[in-house]
Amino acid sequence: MNAEGLMVAVLMCTCVSAQTTRAPGEFFVPLSGVVHNTTREPLQGVHIELKNLKDRKKFGVYSNSAGLFRCNLVEGVYRVTAKSRTQKISKEIRVAGGLNWISLTLQEKLRKIRPPAVSVVRVNVPAEARSAFEKARDDLEKNDPAAAAQDVDRAIAFYPHYVEALTIRSILERDRDPERALADAEKAIAHDPDYGEARVALASVYTSLGKFDDAVRTLDRGIPLAPGFWMGYYEMTRAVLCKQDYAVALGYLEISSDLAPKSYPFLHIARADAFAGLHDNSAAIRELEAYLTEAPQGDQVSQAKIKLAILKSQ
Repeated sequence: MNAEGLMVAVLMCTCVSAQTTRAPGEFFVPLSGVVHNTTREPLQGVHIELKNLKDRKKFGVYSNSAGLFRCNLVEGVYRVTAKSRTQKISKEIRVAGGLNWISLTLQEKLRKIRPPAVSVVRVNVPAEARSAFEKARDDLEKNDPAAAAQDVDRAIAFYPHYVEALTIRSILERDRDPERALADAEKAIAHDPDYGEARVALASVYTSLGKFDDAVRTLDRGIPLAPGFWMGYYEMTRAVLCKQDYAVALGYLEISSDLAPKSYPFLHIARADAFAGLHDNSAAIRELEAYLTEAPQGDQVSQAKIKLAILKSQ
């Protein structure tokens, strides 16, 4: 987890779901998409109109805080029009069974919103605590989580209200001691409700505990507080994958990949799970093979090989 300083807050816009009526013999298929500007920043509150070019029916959805939207459509050809405050663009897309995804780019600048003030507890960190925390971050850079855990414990012992340290310890303890991880994330949020990374950590714990709806609700608040934090979108990917919402998971994963500071091989695993859920076995196989190529000694090699064997046997 990256402990950043001031984070930009953005307004939240709830995605409005749209669904057509269907005739006998027709069935719904999902269409998911993302709206962003030319610098790949997600745009929220953009109205997307979908027009069936056969029966001329129209309906609409709005992009959420991650720039994502989703609707269920009858198979066919649609004109998709995205309209923002200053412009609109249109594309035609054929919607059929399987994965349907569209990316829309607008020449739009994000509205500048004053970031939340840094809380007092995050400013008044004693020097001893900050030194221990910085050492923990160095440990993580060296891939030494055991040493990082010890140094984070020291930082929190020096300063129990250390929001960033509580957040990182929550992630480190997520799989080994989820109840402690949950408590740490909740403490971090209590000390600073505007620290988005703490909400991402809490959501991560919720997903590991099987509380997927709680994870999504937490991220709906956390992502707008830290819109440039790639792990927020990755954790949303984890949560919606567990809810079997595979097309939406791919949308969040695309944003996470764009924002990540480097290419992480484990993202191939999440992408493979989404494609497998959409019954696109060929794409899932490609992602698993890419993971094994990029991370031959990775933590998920055994799991990836098992999944690959199952997919190839089908």
